Amino acid sequence: MTAPEVSGLADTAVSSNSRSTRQVPWLRIVAGLAATIVALWLPFNNPPTTNVVFSQVLYIAIAAMGLNLLTGFNGQAGRLDRPIQAFERVY
Repeated sequence: MTAPEVSGLADTAVSSNSRSTRQVPWLRIVAGLAATIVALWLPFNNPPTTNVVFSQVLYIAIAAMGLNLLTGFNGQAGRLDRPIQAFERVY
């Protein structure tokens, strides 16, 4: 007795894991290495006042990314999704 042939999900799973469809993201790797080299080079080759500006840009960028995570693309969740109702409780 032979096993019946199964087609469908098993065939697509095998074909999606083949080496021909998976590519190495060389552009991302090169961009990451370039950004790392620049980030390590900047503080040692600039005056302290410029390093202060670089630091401010960095922590403002981190704060902006944090706000993006908090609010998402659909707006802030929680009390401030309807600001009028939030202020009604105050008055």
